[in-house]
Amino acid sequence: MLSLKASPKHNRRRTIPDRQAPHATRGRGDRAPPARYNRFLMQPGNALRRYQDQLRQIQQHAQATPELSLHHALQQLLSELNPSAALIHEPRHTIVGRPDFILLRGGMPAGYIEAEVFKTPLDSLSGHAKRQTDAFKQNLDNFLLTNFVEFRLYRNGQCLRSASIEATPAAVVELPQDFLNASPLPIRSPEELAQHLARRTRQLKQILHETLEAQLKQAPDTSLELRNLYRAFQEILLPDLRPEEFADLYAQTIAYGLFAARCQASLAPDAASASFTRAHAAQLIPPTNPFLRRLFQQLAAHDLEPELAWIADEIAALLHHADMDAILHNFGARSGKEDPIVHFYEDFLHAYDPALRELRGVYYTPEPIVQFIVRAVDTLLHTQFDKRLGLADSHTLILDPACGTGSFLYEVIEQVYRRVEATQGKGVWQGYVAQHLLPRLFGFELLVAPYAIAHLKLALALQQRGYRFEQGQRLGVYLKNTLEQALKRTELLLGEFITREANDAAIKREKPILVVLGNPPYSGHSANRSRIGNTLTWIGELLEDYKRVDGRPLGEKNPKWLQDDYVKFIRWGQWRIEQTGEGILAFITNHAYLDNPTFRGMRVSLLRTFDRLYILNLHGNARRKETAPDGSPDENVFDIQQGVALLIAVKAPKSSAQNAPNAHPNDNHDAENDNRGVGNDNRDDENDNRGVGDESGVQVFYSDLWGRREAKYEALRTGTVESIVWTPLTPQPPLYLFTPQNTALEAEYQQGWRIPDIFPTHSVGIVTARDSLTIHWTRDAVWQTVCQFAQLEPEQARNYGLSGNRSRVLRFLQDLRNADVPNPSAKAYIQKILYRPFDVRYTFYTGKVNGFHERPRPEVMRHLLAGENRALIVGALRRGDRR
Repeated sequence: MLSLKASPKHNRRRTIPDRQAPHATRGRGDRAPPARYNRFLMQPGNALRRYQDQLRQIQQHAQATPELSLHHALQQLLSELNPSAALIHEPRHTIVGRPDFILLRGGMPAGYIEAEVFKTPLDSLSGHAKRQTDAFKQNLDNFLLTNFVEFRLYRNGQCLRSASIEATPAAVVELPQDFLNASPLPIRSPEELAQHLARRTRQLKQILHETLEAQLKQAPDTSLELRNLYRAFQEILLPDLRPEEFADLYAQTIAYGLFAARCQASLAPDAASASFTRAHAAQLIPPTNPFLRRLFQQLAAHDLEPELAWIADEIAALLHHADMDAILHNFGARSGKEDPIVHFYEDFLHAYDPALRELRGVYYTPEPIVQFIVRAVDTLLHTQFDKRLGLADSHTLILDPACGTGSFLYEVIEQVYRRVEATQGKGVWQGYVAQHLLPRLFGFELLVAPYAIAHLKLALALQQRGYRFEQGQRLGVYLKNTLEQALKRTELLLGEFITREANDAAIKREKPILVVLGNPPYSGHSANRSRIGNTLTWIGELLEDYKRVDGRPLGEKNPKWLQDDYVKFIRWGQWRIEQTGEGILAFITNHAYLDNPTFRGMRVSLLRTFDRLYILNLHGNARRKETAPDGSPDENVFDIQQGVALLIAVKAPKSSAQNAPNAHPNDNHDAENDNRGVGNDNRDDENDNRGVGDESGVQVFYSDLWGRREAKYEALRTGTVESIVWTPLTPQPPLYLFTPQNTALEAEYQQGWRIPDIFPTHSVGIVTARDSLTIHWTRDAVWQTVCQFAQLEPEQARNYGLSGNRSRVLRFLQDLRNADVPNPSAKAYIQKILYRPFDVRYTFYTGKVNGFHERPRPEVMRHLLAGENRALIVGALRRGDRR
């Protein structure tokens, strides 16, 4: 049966009490027509004439409300065009608008109708009405837009057909029937599902944002759960979190949590015949996390805010109709991506918001990489820490500080399960997990969606291996900003769950963690600030160690590459191992730190903290167009351009005396005589200005892995830290490089003059951040662009790549509009620019930072504009230039 559910907006006059129960109707309280009239009533032409008569009568009534009074007429027309469609009227007061009608099929949403004011031009909507209908068109598959006279049917963001009573009355009869009879689109691949789910999530984000903005204008109230949850996130996790960003986090959590639950539901014996709803999803959330359970119980509630309920039901319906067997099978065919719950999030985020994916560095780790790192850690615990059971040792505490969806912790569980089964038998598993695994296995995650996935994934992994959680027992995965030290408390009702998460995580962080492992985010535009105003943050203070080499500053004006998130996580992991006094840090990260001069302070710091460094360079740097030494293609193990490397850093326990595995024959390190105890290691002394050379005893082992992606996966899947042939390195001042070097001419090279000593005033070139806007072929084109751009609103200007918040963009536009353009000498700002070699164009150059140019570099450029001065362009030291 088909049904249509109508939902009047909050500012429309209600004709039925707010809490009246839903009821089926063929009109406002009308009885079903006598049987002898059925054939007459079902004729489309007659239905359309009656609809037109009703429109005229309603418009002539003095008390008629433009939209609401016409809803009954529209309901009756659709009912007569499709007699099997029951029209369900469910009036609710709602803060945020939603579609006026919801088409249901088998109890699930199948389409939506938005009815605008009578005869209002549908192409001339503005303000909230335009934003709302545009979102419906883009994000809903089967959407009908009408002003009661004109009808437009949208599928997948495109107008499929339109009709008007006045121009094409016959088509008006056909178009609604196309809408009513539409079938769900077949979805059989992860890519298709990612696109469709992303569209619904964008709709959900908009609704959450508008709802939150409305609640923030109200007085504090414990009943405003969305507002209170936002405040808790602000106080505890992300102090700079804006309402729009929170709406994004929350929308992802709901949408992706429903997907993860759908994956679990598809494994049930009755999956083929069972319906999937948001209530069903809530039942699949394990009791191992109070925060998630509360969140999804609220989502499944019958009294969920109606502005959220309809879109949550739409997402559940989408997932119900998706061919999950085909989708899950598709994932199984992807080498290195066997886990759909984990890796679909990467596809989803790419479809939902690629910029956010880039900002957060969300690129999930292929299983072969995870497996290699976990095996390596297990081996090193046995060979260098005398822990016979490796990761299964009951005293070894393990932490993934950026655990994402829990891939590394999942593999740790796998490794431990195999070891326990082999050494103690399956019978001890229940007691072992409760007493010796859960109390020492931890993960921190900042983003709510992957945090939710990690809990579902890890709980299921333990249950599938026979473990049954005890009452009140939880997993050690916490919603926590690893790089933030300060903890703030909140008294907000819903915030108590986040407060408890943060407080529990703080306790776990202080434990003697022995293993820190994972895949931290890579993002040059870090979301974790190192400085607030003139004050360093906690992680900012730690990072200062990377800005000194042998007791002296780096001497770089803007060492911005040290602000990348992966650098901060390495520094955090280094700090955590220092606190314990021994341990292993095992990450896969961007490989830029291996030989980039800016990272020489970082390299020195790592050499002073750890005793052994194992570096497996996986290469794959598309930006450098890397190829294998034999000239064959070299591919990245991720779908990114930046090359990556594995780092396994070991701070040995006291009196360790282990040989390095498979060292190159010319290894001149005497590992057996390296018996420095932790208490005698003074390399961290701030006054220690010695270089880190042979006398330090630090062992650095390096190896390359070149070739095709699949070949690298296979090498990692089958290789071990002991099977790799390592080349020992001896990093030397001043750069302390972590890559093999030809040092035959090093001494002579170091006798040369440094470029910064010759040219004390220097910088990189202008950064426009928006070439298509700022660079033009003629002076007139530049001037025309500047004049037009100055008249834009901040929201429009930000579409061209202007950074900063609205007030900052507004200040720039006002300055451009009121000071620069009216200036009689304004056209003197139009200057020639050497865009590329032998390519002279024009730009509008004021020298103002964060203006028309993002970084105008006035300290250098003013000299070039002053007369016939010349600048020397020197290429930066590139990867491999010193080999």
